[in-house]
Amino acid sequence: SGVIALGGLLCEIDEYLPAPKILICTKCNCPGHTRKSCRLDYERCRRCGNNRSNGDHKKCDITCHHCGGEHQANDYKCPILLQFRRDLIQQLRENPNRLPPHIQMFIPQDCRTQKSERSLTNQNTNDNLKVQQNFTYANSTSDWPYLKNLSNTYSCNIQLKELQTELDSLKLKYQLETEKINNKFQHLSNNIQKTCLLMQTQINTQKEMIDTTTTVIKDLAFNMNTNVVNILNNFIQLISEIAPNDKAKNKLNMWHDHLKIQSQLISEKQTSFNNHIDNLNKLWLKQSNNIVELLDLYLPANNNDQ
Repeated sequence: SGVIALGGLLCEIDEYLPAPKILICTKCNCPGHTRKSCRLDYERCRRCGNNRSNGDHKKCDITCHHCGGEHQANDYKCPILLQFRRDLIQQLRENPNRLPPHIQMFIPQDCRTQKSERSLTNQNTNDNLKVQQNFTYANSTSDWPYLKNLSNTYSCNIQLKELQTELDSLKLKYQLETEKINNKFQHLSNNIQKTCLLMQTQINTQKEMIDTTTTVIKDLAFNMNTNVVNILNNFIQLISEIAPNDKAKNKLNMWHDHLKIQSQLISEKQTSFNNHIDNLNKLWLKQSNNIVELLDLYLPANNNDQ
């Protein structure tokens, strides 16, 4: 039982339970057994009670062979059938556990011992149903039906929503931080590229200046001095051949030896200078390769991003 709202009014309702029907044999028209287990030798007419194999029983007189009343033998107006139903309900009232589970049997008014008695149920099954029932209805006509306490489920839903909100917030923060880090990395990458390109330009410029300076120094300092020393040596040899005395020859020989020493010194300086230039070229090549490798680390990544 319970209540429902109709047109703004709370109405009490009960589950519809049809009147119980007793088992009546279709062969002998007696209650309590089926045609298959019937022991009568012939099929009895429910109108007149005689053997159906004898004569036409479509228009025979209606006389109940249970009580002699003017009704068919399987009619519930028959007092014999009514008494059988009362006895059956009384036995079920005394032994309700014989009822099938989850079944309520309606008790007709003529079979009730009390006015409040309306149905029979298996008590054990009824207790289990009360435990498993999801809804509870109030018997008062002024109260609405209410659900059982669902605070646990509601609390779980709130916690799930809070966790989902927190997760979304963390996800948004993660995305913002990731974007910020990517922007910083891109900015640093661009600065490194610019610095590398500037260093590469500077190194190439220095290489050009070193090459130009090397050419000038070799032409002016070493080659010219070597030529001057050679000319002086040749000139001293010519003069020594026409020298008037030994004193002049000795002095010319001394100059000749001094020029040899200067020529040897120029040759040593030129060798040292060439070694220094070779070291500078190696250093330039190493720096240039490092700059190229550093640019290769960033330029492909930026090209892929674009």
